[in-house]
Amino acid sequence: MESLIGTGVALITPFKKDLSVDIEALERIVNFSIDGGVDYLVAMGTTAENATLTEDEKNLVIQTIVKT
Repeated sequence: MESLIGTGVALITPFKKDLSVDIEALERIVNFSIDGGVDYLVAMGTTAENATLTEDEKNLVIQTIVKT
């Protein structure tokens, strides 16, 4: 297994008022982290509320992070 070296950020999952995943906010968070010099992103950890997300929402979050 490859070691993680540098600074990593555990990403949150932002939500809209209607409790849907806020994709635009997630893209801003990812770009802000990368622009700030982060070496790697931790997706779907405990700060991402993954225990409360549906499988479709989890896939959407992961696809958005990878795409961004």
